[in-house]
Amino acid sequence: LRPLAVIAVGAIGFVGFNAAKEAFSEPTFSEQTVSYVVEDGDGIQRAAEQVDGYEAVDIRDIQQHIEDLPQNEAALEDGLQPGEVLDIPTSVKP
Repeated sequence: LRPLAVIAVGAIGFVGFNAAKEAFSEPTFSEQTVSYVVEDGDGIQRAAEQVDGYEAVDIRDIQQHIEDLPQNEAALEDGLQPGEVLDIPTSVKP
């Protein structure tokens, strides 16, 4: 019975390791982007929430990706204003 218990504990540890590894992996963003028009009171988080699949990843990773897109540099330079346009990825996967 003891060897079986060791195998069970080992299997649980392996599953836990894979779950932890997945939790810390970088998300994959689509190369396609769409335009998001900033509305009054919007921030980068609201734009990130428009990305398909955002619920499955850390929202901060999406925000960082949007901020890192060169085409968004001018809009983000002085803070977002209503009417400005951000490019955001169409989707993200864990």
